Amino acid sequence: MTTEAGNPQSRRVWGLGTPRTFRVHWMLAELGLPFETREILPRHPSMHDAEFRSRSLREKIPLYEGDGIVMGESGAIVIWLAEAHLERQILIPPAASAARATCIELCFFALSELDSPLYTIRLHGGLPEIYGEAPTAVAAARSYFARMVTEIERRLEDGRPHLLGDRFTIADLMTVSCLKWADRLHLPLADAVQRYANRASQRPPFRSAVRTNYPPQAIEHMAGRTGAKNEA
Repeated sequence: MTTEAGNPQSRRVWGLGTPRTFRVHWMLAELGLPFETREILPRHPSMHDAEFRSRSLREKIPLYEGDGIVMGESGAIVIWLAEAHLERQILIPPAASAARATCIELCFFALSELDSPLYTIRLHGGLPEIYGEAPTAVAAARSYFARMVTEIERRLEDGRPHLLGDRFTIADLMTVSCLKWADRLHLPLADAVQRYANRASQRPPFRSAVRTNYPPQAIEHMAGRTGAKNEA
């Protein structure tokens, strides 16, 4: 599948159906870059696709292939795309600026302090038959997320529309991808944080990425799994 006319084979996203693959699809949509999505679903026979395995020895999604590179890790892919395609749209502040430092800090905060507890809930709350039941770990992860997400509320308390002010950046993309995941897990969010996430989800690239990352076959696959409701 592609996002626009052009040569989609020049860029590929391997993987769909998860919050982490969603980030990459959203980023490419924000940049307006043509790409192809290869349907690799988690814990599915497609993970054993020979072409995919030849590129990902870890057998993890998402995997980005294009612009002369092959790389994994959703956060790394998003940051690299922002830096590599400044001519398309400025989604990251200038290098060596204070704003760049804050942007990168918030990206890593989202990955370390928001994504991680959500993933713990997913593994032990949604997939206990694979990873084991761990109610104490799930409860601790919920509590930890609730404490960490107050940092986002604090940064929005002056009424700014985005984390760095008036401009949408990859810090917002990374953070909102976690907030929408939390929303699907029915984790409570402060009103200001919920409004912030909802504003971002109205962006046309966000909506485009939802359609690309969550096609019917991915939704059906997730719905057929224990704990599918915990996937975002």
